[in-house]
Amino acid sequence: MAKEAKLEVSQKSQATGKISMEQVVGHFNPLPDGNCGFRALALAITGNQEQYKFLKTKVIAILNKKNLFYQQIFGSSPSSKPSS
Repeated sequence: MAKEAKLEVSQKSQATGKISMEQVVGHFNPLPDGNCGFRALALAITGNQEQYKFLKTKVIAILNKKNLFYQQIFGSSPSSKPSS
């Protein structure tokens, strides 16, 4: 089982909205399996990158349920349809 990283970011700079290098106190290198974004979200939200499948399922369900809303915002193409 992979060792999980704990990430913390101190307060964002109020003036610029940017995070300085001094504020970053950790890093995370997710498995390169095509789910790295979901793995990073899972780690940030749950503390465990292996929860990515649950988060991915929820995100896809929301995208499918609110499909017309997101099409109005982002547009659509045959290759951009959410899949399970």
